[in-house]
Amino acid sequence: MSETNGHCYVPADLIQEKALDLLVSSPEFLNEKIIKDIYNDNGLWKTNKKEFLKKFKLFDFHLEKIENWLIARDNMVHKVAEALYILRDKSQIIIEGSDIYWKKLYDAEVNIAKIVTDLCNRNPIKDIPEKKLEKAIEYIKKAKGTH
Repeated sequence: MSETNGHCYVPADLIQEKALDLLVSSPEFLNEKIIKDIYNDNGLWKTNKKEFLKKFKLFDFHLEKIENWLIARDNMVHKVAEALYILRDKSQIIIEGSDIYWKKLYDAEVNIAKIVTDLCNRNPIKDIPEKKLEKAIEYIKKAKGTH
């Protein structure tokens, strides 16, 4: 996923967010401002439902739809967590803190880290003069045909 910035793990909250977006769509009348209020601990949704309805120009029947949507989202969060733990128990993923790794990618990353560490310990990296780096970059750019 592009949100991981090239890392071979995905944060658990990103998995949860994407799963919820795919599996529990929000009612069509909900917009970003309404959803923000619903999840705000001091928002009208939690403090004053009548004012919530008035502020967002909603009706009583919307309350039930929102409550059902929140229950469905909460249930889906639990199902996603259960699925992740099942995958972990089957050794298909590694859960490290809030990061989720595919087992094969995790093993590859650990092995690469060990190899790089070993190489650095055997042959310490020496300072490379800036001019040599610039020449190397120019050489690569020319070889790729980019300027």
